[in-house]
Amino acid sequence: MKKIILLLLSILLCFNALCQNSKANRNTIKQIKESNLYFWGESGASRTPKDGKDKALANLINNIKENHNGHAWLFQDVKNEQLEEIYRSFEDDIMQQPYIICSNSKENNFFRYIAKTEFDSLCQRRTELIMTQIHNGKVSEMKKSLGDALKSYYTALLLCYSHPDGKLLKFDPDKGDNVHKEIEIISWLNKKIDGDDGILKSINIKVKSWEIVDNHCEVVITVYCDVALSNMRILYYDPTMQNDVVCNIENGTAKLIFDKNINESYVKIDFSYPDLQSNNPAAFNMNETVGNQILFHKATYKIKKPKKDNNNAIEPEKSDEIISNAGDDAIVPENEKNEYEKIMKDVENVLVNHKNLSTLSEYFTPDCFSYFQKIMNCDNYSILSENVQFSYINHGDEVICHSIPVQFQYGNNTKFSRSLSFRFTKSIGKISSVAYRISDSAESDILNKTQWEADARLTLIDFLEDFQTAYMAKNIDYLRNIYSDDALIIVGHKLEKKIINDNTGLMSDQYEYTQLSKEKYLTNLENLFRNKKYVNIRFTDVNVEESYSEKNVFGINVAQHFSTNTYVDNGYLFLYVDLRGENPIIYIRTWQPEKTTVEEQFTLRKLN
Repeated sequence: MKKIILLLLSILLCFNALCQNSKANRNTIKQIKESNLYFWGESGASRTPKDGKDKALANLINNIKENHNGHAWLFQDVKNEQLEEIYRSFEDDIMQQPYIICSNSKENNFFRYIAKTEFDSLCQRRTELIMTQIHNGKVSEMKKSLGDALKSYYTALLLCYSHPDGKLLKFDPDKGDNVHKEIEIISWLNKKIDGDDGILKSINIKVKSWEIVDNHCEVVITVYCDVALSNMRILYYDPTMQNDVVCNIENGTAKLIFDKNINESYVKIDFSYPDLQSNNPAAFNMNETVGNQILFHKATYKIKKPKKDNNNAIEPEKSDEIISNAGDDAIVPENEKNEYEKIMKDVENVLVNHKNLSTLSEYFTPDCFSYFQKIMNCDNYSILSENVQFSYINHGDEVICHSIPVQFQYGNNTKFSRSLSFRFTKSIGKISSVAYRISDSAESDILNKTQWEADARLTLIDFLEDFQTAYMAKNIDYLRNIYSDDALIIVGHKLEKKIINDNTGLMSDQYEYTQLSKEKYLTNLENLFRNKKYVNIRFTDVNVEESYSEKNVFGINVAQHFSTNTYVDNGYLFLYVDLRGENPIIYIRTWQPEKTTVEEQFTLRKLN
């Protein structure tokens, strides 16, 4: 009997506590509803707790949309859809707020709220993100990386259209001048992209060759301003199939395929940027909503089959920047160059005419030839320039040959262009390694480190080329050899300030990291390689610091553009690598999704 009485008392106390909590919740909800300081949403009776929470969030978003005194820049044709997307784009941020109350657990009735001042803070955070994208665009534009600049400016524009106060956003683009002026950010971005002095106006797309091959014609176009452009997607219209075909521009060239009877078509810069879906969902979803309303007239170019005597479409080959920056020791004597030239012309001839690659095996070391075959293993490939003007660079016991531009095709609508570098070992006169050449901007960033010896800069370029090629060629054995057995390998996602590892001194203000062992990281990579048809990596925005105490030990920060047949993202890679030995050794490899300031990045100074 005593036990029964105690049980009844316990139940009574619990019921009383629930009643008190329910009463407190009702008082809190009543106060919030009567106050003018909050946005709120209530679910009402729901089937499950999840359903109740979802309804409360949806009603909160609708309350913000109806009652926030915003000044959004709206497109008339999609006004309602855009307004809906503007406020829905804050869902993820709001869900991280702890302000949710269960007012009736039996009915799964939930109440979610946010202070109006806190929502203003979320809007301010979006403004800061817009300014970051504008800054990134300016830096890329200064480096003549116009593909990257266009993406940054367009992302900023989409974020402006997703901002509740987009019309009010202004800034001074010439900060520091004596005359202070502020202009609308949206107007400035539109002019920067599509104005008379904008990026699209400076881009030229011309036909380099238009040839009938078998039952189709192959059209090579050049895409340039005063430099060849990279990291750009174009859409070219196929009049026969009446659809657009996606093509990636790298090093200023692309090959288009048409029916042999086609004599003209259209090419336009593609602003879809699928990687925004993972890197910047607010911009991606706004592009899905209003992308068709944003018209850049200078983004479309007409191409026509040139007349036989038309010679103005062919752009002069640019000189190799490595040779001009590497000094006299980089020059290969003419008598030696002739031997390498003979081999490279044979390689070019086999690739241009799609002959059996095995006929080239005598020019390669056995391991290198197997690797070369692996690199060329795609659904189709095309050489973008015949009669290539090769350049040769001395680097220790090797001679580097630049380069054969190749367009690789996977499936019907995926094409990307990369140039192949060939390295000869002098002592045997054979090609001992092949690599995808890094982007012009990445190469230039390293070459501009003129305080270092030319050999150190060439060693860095070789390493980055081999590193990206290993991922693209799915060369797990190479990666296993270059990662130290106790390498610190970190993957992460944005969160709060967190010390990652006291022993290394690495710290981040914005990301939480998961440390992986070398074996776990490589196992994950093997699974990725096995399940993806291709991996395409491109490096830009390279920042390098050499160790204060050891030569040829570097900390490398680099923007990495990563894509597979099912996934695309951009991020920032840090490598702490020792290049003193015969083979490189990576001691630290980290990735983060967004660029931070130099002080916040994983810089070498924090390791010494």
